[in-house]
Amino acid sequence: MISQRKTFIIVLSTIIFILFPNQIAAQTEPLNMEELENLFEDALLDEEESDFYIRIEELLENKLNINSAPIELMLRIPFIDHSIFEKIIQYRIEFGKIFSFDELKSLDGIDDKTFRLITLFFALEDLDKKSDFNYSKFDFEFRSRAISDLQDKEGIINGRYPGSALKSYQRVKINFEDKLQVKALIEKDAGETSFYDFSTFAVEVNDLLYFDNIIVGGFVAEFGMGLVNWAPYAISKGTEPVYPLIKGGNGINSFVSSEENNFFSGIAVKKTFTKNLDVSTYYSSKSVDASVTDDSFSSLNYTGYHRTESELRNNDALSEINSGIMLGYRISKTNLNLLFHHTEFDKSFTPNNNLLPTGKEFNYASLAYNTRNENIFINGETAYSFTNFATINSIQFSILKNFSIVFSQRYYSPNYFSFHANGFSESGINNETGYYAGVKFRNTFGDFACYYDVYSFPKGNNSTKLQLSGRDFLFNYEKRIFKNSTIAVRYKTEKKEDVFTENLGDKIVASKTTDKYRINLTYQPNKKIKLKTRIELSRYKDLVATENGLLLYQDFSSNPYPNLYFIGRIILFDTDSYNSRIYEFENDLVGVMTNAPLYGKGVRWYGVIKYHLLNNYIVGIKYSETFKPEVDSFGSGNDEMKGNIQSRLAMQIDIRF
Repeated sequence: MISQRKTFIIVLSTIIFILFPNQIAAQTEPLNMEELENLFEDALLDEEESDFYIRIEELLENKLNINSAPIELMLRIPFIDHSIFEKIIQYRIEFGKIFSFDELKSLDGIDDKTFRLITLFFALEDLDKKSDFNYSKFDFEFRSRAISDLQDKEGIINGRYPGSALKSYQRVKINFEDKLQVKALIEKDAGETSFYDFSTFAVEVNDLLYFDNIIVGGFVAEFGMGLVNWAPYAISKGTEPVYPLIKGGNGINSFVSSEENNFFSGIAVKKTFTKNLDVSTYYSSKSVDASVTDDSFSSLNYTGYHRTESELRNNDALSEINSGIMLGYRISKTNLNLLFHHTEFDKSFTPNNNLLPTGKEFNYASLAYNTRNENIFINGETAYSFTNFATINSIQFSILKNFSIVFSQRYYSPNYFSFHANGFSESGINNETGYYAGVKFRNTFGDFACYYDVYSFPKGNNSTKLQLSGRDFLFNYEKRIFKNSTIAVRYKTEKKEDVFTENLGDKIVASKTTDKYRINLTYQPNKKIKLKTRIELSRYKDLVATENGLLLYQDFSSNPYPNLYFIGRIILFDTDSYNSRIYEFENDLVGVMTNAPLYGKGVRWYGVIKYHLLNNYIVGIKYSETFKPEVDSFGSGNDEMKGNIQSRLAMQIDIRF
């Protein structure tokens, strides 16, 4: 079986090279995602392919013109404070034009990290869309990826997973001078039989007839703070304490991803009537995976797996219609946005959680706003489901040099629920009240960031109807100690109430606490080599147990030749159980994020090789291996793999011209 998978990968890559010869002249530089690694680390857990990563890639490929971009577009750039954008615009007004990024280093608040992010997402040249449309001028991107575990899962062995163990992914993007974009994707998960188990496409046309934008196929609708509609990705609490509360929604955008269910499919259009008013409307009709019984369903299934009989039975078992209209109005430095949204199913929603609404049709109205000046940014959203409501409101101050602070309050009614919401929360946009404060500042002693979030669940959870509460606190400090060395120290604590069962069977509400301590040391002896060392401790405590965890890792990354990159890491971990698990975000193939938990006792290591051929081809290979000497298998049920070694091979090729 292993040899068959390796043969498939080799044959696939050979075919690609034959079909697309390398005589094409180099046009674009390959994307560099390493700058964003620390910012992603706390945002995405247990991910294999991140939709947020795809959004970042698109932002990197379609850089904004720093000399002409309005702040509404700038706010879509993640991890950069709004006050920085205000200072850039003021600089443009004062001096007319930015000729070199180095000019921005003199502005307050632009440290080395922010400067690197600006150079990633912005360009100096004129990037305005061309008026003449020429079909012969286009950009082409193709991505092919194959991933396989080298030990068979029990479901493969016993036939409950009828397909091969190979996970495959193929994506094509064609862009005709920013006037017409065509995207298509096919994907197969391990254990599925069809190479085309999931397929999707999107066609996007700009400036056609009376419309600014028309999308046919897959799309997402990002609105406000995500209380009704948002894409499948969202950044929550992490070492960037301000950004999660300053959402810059992209509105309606084409969407092609291996996320198989949580997106819209149909038609969407946008029209700008005046410089102050724009309107977007959309209609989506698609089948989604769901747990269906007779004429009702209890939940939507977002895994995308179609392997076992029950998974195949739930495949496209439910018809879903979504429609809506979004109005945007701008006056001076204030934006007002209004949304009306309708969701309809062909079967009745009867959730196991009796707090959630039931029925076939659900309607929403929502008002989102933001207003700003150079030092203050206020934003929020209030959504109404015509029976219950949810609201979140935030204010950010950037009054002092290199100092920002944000305060936020949220209230999500226990009976409020939206199928496509994805906003700032601890456990979903319903049954939650919270108060959040985040601070970041920089001085000669280093960069400081911290947040404190206190929240409660007024109607408890599925185990109790009593109110439960919790709190999170994070402190992060980073300092360049020598010219090529940086140290980072982080402390994070989470305390949550939950329901525990005592020895006599009585259920009581008690707290569980997780504390994590981390030290990072990064050293770059020269431009070709970078080293990073991490030590992290985890301590978990609840009513019946106290557990500890330890993780150490050493990174080595090298760029020995202009087009060759190597990344390697070895990790030692020892935790008492899953409760004291520790996450370690891995630098992976382009478009892939691995942030799986490590627990138990063992060693993990991986190596990634990326080779850029003429800047038109990027070939990547990753091999990873986890060894746990005290276990007999990994996983459970159909996903169980016998033995104490788990290894995985992945290969990818990107073609761009």
